[in-house]
Amino acid sequence: MEINLCAAKNPEEPPHRMLEFKVRDTGEGINPLQLESIYDPFTSYSGSVGLGLFLVKQQAARLGGSCGVESELGQGTVAWFRVPYILPAFNPQAVVQSTVSDGGLPNLQPQPNPTLDPPPDHATEKAAVSAGIKMSCEQGPAVEILLVDDVLPTQRLHALALEACGYVVELACNANEGFARMTQKKYTLVLCDIYMRPGRSGLELTSDYRKWEAIHRANKLPQPIMGLSASLSTELPGMCIAAGMQGVLEKPMDLNAVHSIIQTCGQNGDSDMNADQTLNTQEDP
Repeated sequence: MEINLCAAKNPEEPPHRMLEFKVRDTGEGINPLQLESIYDPFTSYSGSVGLGLFLVKQQAARLGGSCGVESELGQGTVAWFRVPYILPAFNPQAVVQSTVSDGGLPNLQPQPNPTLDPPPDHATEKAAVSAGIKMSCEQGPAVEILLVDDVLPTQRLHALALEACGYVVELACNANEGFARMTQKKYTLVLCDIYMRPGRSGLELTSDYRKWEAIHRANKLPQPIMGLSASLSTELPGMCIAAGMQGVLEKPMDLNAVHSIIQTCGQNGDSDMNADQTLNTQEDP
């Protein structure tokens, strides 16, 4: 396998450059008929979940970029994506003469070009959101969240984001683990992946839990449960409601949406949401 990283000019916007990532392998290649649908969600020809390339396409588009796959049977495959970025202007006057301790090497400090708008700092923006939510959480009781997801890298990324907001996060890697934890204690909120395999899906887990809850916690308010999905269809919110969820969130999670749901549920974990308040955070195009 070979991985290439290069920068190329974007002729449509001269101040910008396109950063291109390429991954090349020497495998058996991909059937041309399969290439047409390879970026569709839950499409896999290798037994995986089938969300990797879909998420790459989604994120590249959000950054103003693009992606593609080139393949020939027997010759291997090349997958690539490009995203724009702006090169800072270099100011020769910013070259600072080095001291002896620097080993005689100049210290070059590129200076930003004030005439160009810098790309958005998503990391700083997310940190500000997390800090604001954390400050709000510190003023009330602990918020305990159960995160049920069978894709461990995705689970860990979401857990880190939630913990940065000050939430206490417990993890379950499949429906069986999630059900066991949900029957042991009540959480402020349960975030459950819709499509998990092998075994029960998030919808089946929720339906089974509601049956258990009706017997063992009949006199208590229901456990708030929100679905998680990287691909929101028009039918999915209704399916979540029918299974007993309060709604569904799109991956990657919007932390402000999660915080809003927690405030609606009440920080003691009691849900006063109903079907008319179901949250679907998919943004309009």
